Amino acid sequence: MRYRMKNAKDILCANLDHLRRTEPQLAERLRQSSAAPLQWDESRAGPLYASIEHDGRRLLLASRYDPLAEAQQLNSTIDRARHAGIIMLGMGLGYHIADIAKTLGDTSIMVVYEPNLPLMRAVLERVDHTAWLGEHNIIIGDDTMDRAALTSRVEKFAGIITQGTVLVTHPPSRQISGEAFTAFGEIVAEVLA
Repeated sequence: MRYRMKNAKDILCANLDHLRRTEPQLAERLRQSSAAPLQWDESRAGPLYASIEHDGRRLLLASRYDPLAEAQQLNSTIDRARHAGIIMLGMGLGYHIADIAKTLGDTSIMVVYEPNLPLMRAVLERVDHTAWLGEHNIIIGDDTMDRAALTSRVEKFAGIITQGTVLVTHPPSRQISGEAFTAFGEIVAEVLA
């Protein structure tokens, strides 16, 4: 998987082209939005990391040492034998999502909830996520996803979701969007009830 392309316009266009396959309205909202002012740098391991100004301080969105190892550590809480449904609260830089997507398979579903559109846009300008964007069993929602929208999107995966679902929260994203995650978690609980 490539994590960078030469220029932001190329990477954004590629990411949005893939996203349009399954999330055309979200892709259009992202195209029209402005990117959050992230500060980017290369981690010691190579992949990019970024930080954002939050509550008067810089908040790291991924490890400055090894963001991919950090993503694997976050995902180590998921028991794939028990959880065919994965709800990711927070996209961060997307490394944890890319890590799970590599082995998702057709017998699993992942819902990614990121209410911060400018943050998502900034990430999609700099990090190549074309390997998983647009996959039929990866649903991406923003702050417009309500109970009805989520229900209609996961309906065809009902058999998979009943095999067990886990919510995984990206810790830095929780600091930014904690209230939105709580509200979306309640929606998820209603939909799965």
